[in-house]
Amino acid sequence: VDGWAELYLSNTKDKSMHSLTAFRGRSGTPVRTRAFSDILLLIRPDIVKIDIEGGEYDLDFTLLPSSVRAIAIEFHLGRQPWRDEGVPRIEGELRNLGFSPVDKTGVTRTSWNETITWRR
Repeated sequence: VDGWAELYLSNTKDKSMHSLTAFRGRSGTPVRTRAFSDILLLIRPDIVKIDIEGGEYDLDFTLLPSSVRAIAIEFHLGRQPWRDEGVPRIEGELRNLGFSPVDKTGVTRTSWNETITWRR
């Protein structure tokens, strides 16, 4: 969504761990946001990689333009509602758009995240 959001900064050396989810001990800073669907319609990519530290569950994948033929999503599984509700919803949206999961060979898999690639 276009507007502003609070970005909570990682307090470790790993700066890839900034998040829109408030974590204890993290300071926040306001950042401008832009609607995911608007960016996709403007750029019209063939391939999309989603690695947004839990923010994937807030996206509406039904808005993917027909130009997208492959998408890789890193699912953050650390919080049960995300895993139990978000993953099936996203998988359903992708299947309804004609996507199928690709072989997971070489896919990252840890106790807290899993990357799945889909193709149509």
